[in-house]
Amino acid sequence: MPAPHKIVLTRLCGLHIIRSMSKTTPLRRVRLQRGLSIKQVADGTGIDVGNLSRLERGQLGSSKQTAERLAKFYGHAVTEMQILYPERYVSDTA
Repeated sequence: MPAPHKIVLTRLCGLHIIRSMSKTTPLRRVRLQRGLSIKQVADGTGIDVGNLSRLERGQLGSSKQTAERLAKFYGHAVTEMQILYPERYVSDTA
């Protein structure tokens, strides 16, 4: 039997937003597809591990410079738009 989905209640601008933790952002998806650890990506891009983790989970917005750095690191397998606006590209985990 598959594990139940973890639901997180987030308060944003006075509104409660429910989101399922079973969703994956393009940034996390490309890292997992390449078999990289978050530390390897952090070391390769010069981005703090904690900040990178928050970016992957969609809990932190990216600057244009960081999005460009990550897109270049992944050879543009993930686009800057996908990094800047991950909520538009979230998919179910496989």
